[in-house]
This record gives sequence, structure tokens and C-alpha cells, in this order.
Amino acid sequence: MLADDLLMFCRGDPISGTMLFQKFQKFSQASSLEANLDKSNMYLCGVPGLVQTQILDSLHIPVSDFPFRYQGIPLSTKKLSYIQCKPMIEKCQIFMLPKKVIKKIKGYYRLFMWTGDTSSSKKALVSWATLCLPRTAGCWNIRDMYYGTKLLCCPANMSWAMKKIFGCMPLVEGLCGLHTKVPWRRVVCNNAVTPKSLFILWLVMWKRIPTLDMLIKWNIVSSDSCLLCSSDSESGEHFFFGCGFSSQIWQKILDLLHFRRLASYFTTELEWIITCSKKGGDRQKQLVMFFVEALYSIWLNRNDKLYN
Repeated sequence: MLADDLLMFCRGDPISGTMLFQKFQKFSQASSLEANLDKSNMYLCGVPGLVQTQILDSLHIPVSDFPFRYQGIPLSTKKLSYIQCKPMIEKCQIFMLPKKVIKKIKGYYRLFMWTGDTSSSKKALVSWATLCLPRTAGCWNIRDMYYGTKLLCCPANMSWAMKKIFGCMPLVEGLCGLHTKVPWRRVVCNNAVTPKSLFILWLVMWKRIPTLDMLIKWNIVSSDSCLLCSSDSESGEHFFFGCGFSSQIWQKILDLLHFRRLASYFTTELEWIITCSKKGGDRQKQLVMFFVEALYSIWLNRNDKLYN
């Protein structure tokens, strides 16, 4: 707060309000700092109407309602709405944020992405720069604040010509770079499965799923033997359909959906699923959904065996 601003709190009853105001008047007499009551307001929350009237009669300070603004920022007892936050967004678009501020905000983004919290952690299976790539490049199209502030640092009321200049694709490509489209983008983007299932598939595609062969390199486990079949090292290629247990599950799903096909290794099955994802039929869409959910269910079963 600024040096000449003050917020005072008390219980919602006439005695507490009167005592607080009397103490402040003694402070004003001792320091010669007097409050301008014409610019002061009183805010009451959870106070019955009769008690509110008694407080107003004793203090003679105008009452106001939440939310109110301090230095342009809305203060409220409830969660702020988009309309209330919109002026702050417009101010961020006018001024370029310092790099240190952007770095700190991006740090919170990363922590929440991998842990669901903002406490310190080193868990990051995929780099933040990769996460910000577009969906066609096999990522989540998260806006990178560094490039966002560069592109949005001009006022919204700029001229038509300036809007065209800042909206041109070559400028965006120059800042963010060009990216190669991944062949499996339709499997992720055009899929109606649960978000958790898609996220596990995405980790598998980037070969960042934490299988035992990866965990043993990090000295987290002592053995990398597959938990489902115990016949080979648990790698991503083996675990999904190279393992006898997961292969049987996928084969039963294919039989259930009436696809005359023998289950094969993950790479082979993925190529077939990519081909099917390019078709618009309901049967193909259902197959792609079952493929992703099968991966997720097998992964959950494996985690249950590992941790429980």
C-alpha cells in the first residue's frame, strides 16, 4: 500500500467499530495525520441489517460494497471474474514485463504442470520450451509469456496498419520458429478421450513415460524387470504390446471391435492407428479412442503393481 493509505479491520458490531475509530482519532491527534472522511468508506460483510444501521449511526462514515479498486486492482471477498480482471490484462498488453517477472511466472506454470502445486520441485519429464510448441508439432500450444509479451506489448487501439504488421505470420514464425508437423497429431488432437489418457499417450509419443528402464537410470528403483510379464526389461517399446500381458489386452479389444488383426509391437500398431485416424468413420474414431484408453488402463495397472 501507499504511505497515505490505510485499511483497518474490526469485528462487525457497534462497540468494536467505535473503539477502533476512537483509537485512530488519538493517533491522529498525536501524529497530526488526519483521515479525510469524505474519501473514506466502510465495508460490512456478514453483518445483520439492524447492526449495520447502529454502526453507521455511530461512525458516520459512508458505506460501500465489494468489490472496490485499489491502484486499479479489484479487491473482493469472492473469486474475481474475467470482467474484473480484464483491465489488468489490458495493462499487461501495454507494458512489456521484465524478464525476471516472466521467468518467475513461467516457473509457477512448470511446477503446476508436473506437480499440481507451486512448491519447489525438479519433476519435469518434458522441457517447458517443448510444451509451448503448437499441437501440430505434438505439444500443447501453451503460450510462452516471453513471446506473448513481445507480440502484445502494443496498445489495443493501434492503427489498422500496425495491427496488420504485428499480426503477420512471418513475424510470429521469426520469434517462435518453424516446427515440423508430427504424423500422430490427429491421434491426440481429434480424440474425445479423457485428458489424463491423452497426457499419458503424449508422454509415450515423446518417449518420456517413466518406465523402469528410465527409473533405474535415475537410481529410483533397483530392478527394471517388467512388472506385468517379468520376461524382459520394462521399456516403453516393450511395455506397450511387446509385453505378453498388454498384448493380450489389446488383442481382446481388437476382437471386441471386430478388427481382424493380430496385435503387434507399439510402433506397428501406432502406424495403423495413425492411418485410421485420418478416416472420418465412427468405427475408426472409436478405435482410436480405445487405443488411447487401453494405454492408460495398462499404465494404471502397472502403477498399482509398482506402488501398492
